[in-house]
Amino acid sequence: MQQASLVRVVMHADNLGAYALGILDPAEARAVRWHLAQCGDCRRQLDELGEAKDVLDRVPLEALLDVPPDGGELL
Repeated sequence: MQQASLVRVVMHADNLGAYALGILDPAEARAVRWHLAQCGDCRRQLDELGEAKDVLDRVPLEALLDVPPDGGELL
């Protein structure tokens, strides 16, 4: 993939979010890393996404339910 193509792939916010979650395929992840090495704005955005992910990772799954789980209560 050429560098200009890599930039187009990475410029989509979905790719940066997916990168933060670790769900990109290897080629897409490589493109994001290449872009991050050159783009301070995206590095800052990735840091913010990482912080948000850390907070959300601490939320118990039960807190996301609309109804209590079988035999349980909502938090």
